[in-house]
Amino acid sequence: MYYLRFLSPPKVGAGPRSSLTVNAVLAVTTDLGDDFYPDDLTVQARVVDALDHEKVLQSQTHVCPGYSRALKVSLSVPGKYVSRDACVHVAVNQGDTSSDDVLDVWSTQFHLTDKQRSEPLVERRLAMSNGSVLRVLEETGDSIARHIWDASLGFLQYFDRVLATAEPTSELQRLLSRKQKRPLRVIELGAGCGIVGIAFAQLAKSDVLLTDLDVALDILTSNIRLASPAPGSHLEASMLDWSEQLASTSTQYDLILVSDCIYNPDSSMHLVETLERLSKQSPVPLILVGYKHRHSADQLFFDRMQQAKFSTLTTCTIQLAPDGDEAGPAIKFYEYRLQP
Repeated sequence: MYYLRFLSPPKVGAGPRSSLTVNAVLAVTTDLGDDFYPDDLTVQARVVDALDHEKVLQSQTHVCPGYSRALKVSLSVPGKYVSRDACVHVAVNQGDTSSDDVLDVWSTQFHLTDKQRSEPLVERRLAMSNGSVLRVLEETGDSIARHIWDASLGFLQYFDRVLATAEPTSELQRLLSRKQKRPLRVIELGAGCGIVGIAFAQLAKSDVLLTDLDVALDILTSNIRLASPAPGSHLEASMLDWSEQLASTSTQYDLILVSDCIYNPDSSMHLVETLERLSKQSPVPLILVGYKHRHSADQLFFDRMQQAKFSTLTTCTIQLAPDGDEAGPAIKFYEYRLQP
């Protein structure tokens, strides 16, 4: 899976004959930015009206060479649009059907006047199976902790699969099929941008608490404001450091979501401890862990889960690629419950 990214967010400059120039620097990278798209790729950059994205103020195609680390994009906007609010959308050219594994990108809103620049944030828009649109902001800087990672997109496919299957084959399906008098109580650990927990709240009636370190709370709060929760759903964000004692709570969670949080051997020890503390309630919550294998140290998490007496209930692998292409990244899912 690859992601169109703004290395430098759109900036407005003065152009000839009262026109304006919108400049940006792009790259097409993997989720952690450690590799680049290997083939030439034709992308379409559009400056659109911030209030009406169907109104295109300027559009231009560019070829991004394979393994390119930076593509400079410049669009000349007619002077009649000066002072209008706009944003930039960049996507793979519709005629290029070989690159369905590239996620498009939207800039934040900016003013079409000289020297104006969009915020160092980008927006992703993903169509959900129930017809809603998942809108998620992520940062453009070096902090990959507040970027979308592959496993979170795998979760969206996993949720779709669960909701589309009539015969329950997983504990999550059984949980969702129960007749509930109240919304499901869900907590996401290490939420980052919050895409997984927000997606769940848009698909199923649930009270979802998104948790991460303090530095992530601003973007989590912003993404909650953009969310379109299902009727009866509610979203909140809170700071949670796994290495610290959990604050006492009367909330009994039905489901704990963990997406791509096991890569650090040091923090995974505290993650297991946090899962233990959250599981010491009745009924014992279901834990859903999704991750993309990155290195051999990932195994430490699973060893610690076994030592802590968590039972593996089901496992599943989703190929994160168009039509389940086996060449795409493999996202593995594990359902756990603490043994009595």
